[in-house]
Formats: sequence, structure tokens, C-alpha cells
Amino acid sequence: MKALLGSLTLVLALGLATANVMSADAPKDGAKKKAYTEGSCCAKATKKGETCKHPCCVAAEKEGKVCVKCNKPKEEKK
Repeated sequence: MKALLGSLTLVLALGLATANVMSADAPKDGAKKKAYTEGSCCAKATKKGETCKHPCCVAAEKEGKVCVKCNKPKEEKK
């Protein structure tokens, strides 16, 4: 019984250590790659290494979102 409990403890400890190492690879600043619509003002600014300066885009960025007005999903062709 002690051997089983010891083995289980070791497996759980290794699992937690592995989870911590894997989560350390995530960006530290919380930056995520945002899904901008191709050709939008936000996508163009990002390609230049800048951020979009439109007021609607700045407000959305503060909320951690993407501006819906400028990044409308592409409509399917019929």
C-alpha cells in the first residue's frame, strides 16, 4: 500500500511539474495574436509593426477585443 501511494504521489508531482513547464512557454505580457480580417486597418497596422489609431479600434483594444466595425467577417459569395 505504501508503494502504491508513493508511486501515485510521484506521478502527480511529475504531472504538476510538467504542467508548470508547459505553461511557462506562454507569452508573459498576455499578448495573444488577434484575428484581424485581412485588409482591415488593424491588419495593415499590425503588418507594419504598429497598432491601429482609429478611436473605435483603440477602445476595443483597451477591452482586449477586436473592433467589430473594422474587422467584419467576410461575406460568403453566393
